[in-house]
Amino acid sequence: LYSPYWLFEMTSLGLQWSADKKSLGALNSAMLPERAIRKAFGSNDHDDAESDVRLASMFAFVDKSDTNRLFMRPSKAPDGGKTEQFAWTKGVPIDAVGTVVSVSSSAGNAQYDLGVAVQAGTGRFRRTNVVVVTPRFVLVNTTQHKVRVRQRNCTTGGDELALSAGQQHPWHWRSVKEPQQLSFCVDAWQGWGWSGYFDVNQVGITGLRLLPPKAHADAPPRYLRVEVKIKGPSVYVLLGEFEHSMLPYRVENRLLHETINFRQAGAADAASVRLRPYQMVKYAWDEPMADRLIQVDVEASSEKRVYAVEDTTNEKQFEP
Repeated sequence: LYSPYWLFEMTSLGLQWSADKKSLGALNSAMLPERAIRKAFGSNDHDDAESDVRLASMFAFVDKSDTNRLFMRPSKAPDGGKTEQFAWTKGVPIDAVGTVVSVSSSAGNAQYDLGVAVQAGTGRFRRTNVVVVTPRFVLVNTTQHKVRVRQRNCTTGGDELALSAGQQHPWHWRSVKEPQQLSFCVDAWQGWGWSGYFDVNQVGITGLRLLPPKAHADAPPRYLRVEVKIKGPSVYVLLGEFEHSMLPYRVENRLLHETINFRQAGAADAASVRLRPYQMVKYAWDEPMADRLIQVDVEASSEKRVYAVEDTTNEKQFEP
């Protein structure tokens, strides 16, 4: 006897499984130590999981007409509160070992993204496919401060997520209608406000520039470092502080006598930076999702030019 599929839930959503979106499957579940799961199935992809105990379920397709696609839906909100009925996700083919996909389930205005990976069992479980379901997005606060997170255009307090120093937490979208972009605010930096928004689906490192409050307009900006990386079926968003020497851009004024001012041309609220002759400053974008153009003004004249600083193939100039 064997089970053709083992389903492992690495979320706190109380997932329900189905082969047809009508009847529930895999109702007989067991709580297994995660270290035993990794040992039995030869998996080391989920060392960052939040708990040492995970929900394991045996599953099989009974009806021959089934397409061997697994449907799932959460049964509860992440905080355990009441919510509207969740929709079933699209079907995931779980016969193909190596499958890594993301699926979504919505409840009301919220969207819950899940990552799914299909692996082959090992040893005595070699005939079993292992289906691991994780949160699609995981936020990790590597700073020494409490950080708040919000989605673009979702600015009420109830829509924010608070992360303590060193904490990691799954992220689920507050609105299916708004862009999948995030902004951060560091509570300890009182008055520095929220950062610009960035795309969590864009792998790599992004610098976020936070401006000082008006009462301290002469204070230097502060910078956050966001690294987005993929691990298995999950996207990890690591938030940290940017060391000034490691900022992505350096702007130098090499004019002999003229002072210049520059700002991000594509961001409506971008602050201007003033550079005297032969002065240099490190820089990151005010709004990473806006046009990445720099507008340069020479104080001694009315001349203004806009440059695409990330286009290193030429020195083409763009008129504002």
